[in-house]
Amino acid sequence: MIESMNIQTSSTARWPAWQVPGKARRTFLVGVVWLGLWANQAVLAAGKTAAAEPQTVAATVLAASQTLPETVVFYLGTGQAADITRNGVRMQMGWDLPAVASSGKRPLVVLSHGSGGNPWQHSDLAKQLVQAGFVVAAPFHAGDNSKDHDHSTLTTWTNWQLRPVQVTAVIDALAQSSRWAVRTDKVGVYGMSAGGHTALTMAGGKWSADNLRRHCNQHIRADFQICSEGHGSLKGDWLDSLRMARALVRINYRMRDTTLHGHADPRVAAVVAEVPALAEFDKATLVNSSRAIGVVQALDDRYIPPALHSGALLKACQHCVELASLRGAGHLSLLSPAVPPEASTDAPGFDRRLIADAHRKVVAFFFSHLTADGVKSGKT
Repeated sequence: MIESMNIQTSSTARWPAWQVPGKARRTFLVGVVWLGLWANQAVLAAGKTAAAEPQTVAATVLAASQTLPETVVFYLGTGQAADITRNGVRMQMGWDLPAVASSGKRPLVVLSHGSGGNPWQHSDLAKQLVQAGFVVAAPFHAGDNSKDHDHSTLTTWTNWQLRPVQVTAVIDALAQSSRWAVRTDKVGVYGMSAGGHTALTMAGGKWSADNLRRHCNQHIRADFQICSEGHGSLKGDWLDSLRMARALVRINYRMRDTTLHGHADPRVAAVVAEVPALAEFDKATLVNSSRAIGVVQALDDRYIPPALHSGALLKACQHCVELASLRGAGHLSLLSPAVPPEASTDAPGFDRRLIADAHRKVVAFFFSHLTADGVKSGKT
């Protein structure tokens, strides 16, 4: 009997399904239906899992190559945020995640950090821009960042000439990227301090050493930090006259070149300059610029007095937009996350919540000038 059953089972296994008799056929069909339902549920579950995958602001670093400096890219990614620390700055964001696809190309903003700074010090602004649909790229300016501070470069005009070239290299790199689809016909540039100088140069501004010399001969006391190139400060004593005289001798000897320098990139459509150094600019080149220009001021800036720099630009330039003027904010106050307490330039009682509001105005400025009808997908 056992042998007979084994033989029948073996024989039945060779039949086509529609020839399987009785109970065996019903069992087979039930199994097929169950398998189909299970597979369908598995597909639906996988779809739900993919759909539930969180989207978060992410960052990665592009290695330096040829003219491209090391560059941080902030973008919308698929995956989880985490606590990360880079160059002493603590942040929460995704790291090197897959980029979220969009139905079209995303607008691009390049962030230019201040002298001796780094891109991570502007990560809060970068997050807001990414959440509004932008891709943000921020170079470590060669020879002038927190990892590489070459004072021999900073004491020449080389630094001012190199920075805009590096921004152009960043735009070129993102234009050729297959990872991020960005539009480069209308690019934004945001810069802080020396980065503000860079941003305004990208907008068509031109500058010369002789402009700085003439400015300092008029404003040596009020603008001593700039005119002494950061070498010391006035103490309010009788030696101040000697300090100013020494600074003027130095600058009148070294800064007599009237050559106008510039590096306007035609792809740059809008710039925002935060606490920019403007003493050496020919302001007419900015007044006549076709780019949209926004300005962010720290009204308690003791290093670059707004009345002689950003304020002077706003007074001369009718189409320039005053985006924010923060009372109690010093030169480093708008860095966000904040600098360590020992480096703080905040005036007593300064409300740092104002920074987020200033950033929102910056985002709105870029959104209005770099997008035709807003970003259609990928916003968080």
